[in-house]
Amino acid sequence: VAKSGKRDLRGTGKLSIKLINNDKLISVKIANDNQDILLSTSDGKCLRFHLDKLRLTSGLNSKGNRGIKLEKNNFLISQAVLNHSLININIRNEYLKYASETRKNKSIKNTNFNELYNNEQFLLSITTKGYGKRSSAYEYKIQSTNGKGIENIKTTKKNGKVIDSFVINEKDQIIMVSDKGQIIRVKVNQIRIMGRTTQGVSIFKIPETDKIVYVSRLEDIELNK
Repeated sequence: VAKSGKRDLRGTGKLSIKLINNDKLISVKIANDNQDILLSTSDGKCLRFHLDKLRLTSGLNSKGNRGIKLEKNNFLISQAVLNHSLININIRNEYLKYASETRKNKSIKNTNFNELYNNEQFLLSITTKGYGKRSSAYEYKIQSTNGKGIENIKTTKKNGKVIDSFVINEKDQIIMVSDKGQIIRVKVNQIRIMGRTTQGVSIFKIPETDKIVYVSRLEDIELNK
């Protein structure tokens, strides 16, 4: 929906999107034509598409376009806004291999990848059993809307369903809360960077009968403050 245009809102509010078949609105983001949208589901699937794939509408009472097809008992849990990026797949694979090697050996340098390194974004995915991982946004190819998507994180009985997936920075922290009221605060740079199709590592150890119900990003926190 375009931000421009007349918006005379009553005190009772106004319908922002037309929902059908018991659907629910889960997220609203501001984005521009130079960005992509990444939709993530509870079963660990995701779909990234360029914003121009969505029809722009000035009206609020519209049901919109289908972003990703959902299987039975799978539901959308988040959307993330990413910088638009079109990289040759071979160059992308070379960079991801290089980035993995440099995390193990800081002395490895390749100035040919400076631009990719400076523009790299990371997605953090958290599951109900307290598992999580960071993955490079370069691993998520751009697709057309209305597809089934690709794997974002491998979900198993061990790590549970996905509760959230969002863009994160190295200096950020996150807060995780369980359904029994346990809470933990974690530095993002302590969470491993892993491939898109992995199940992540344990971040918050909780009893088997408990589950994570909330995760929030704390942006660029300085611990000494």
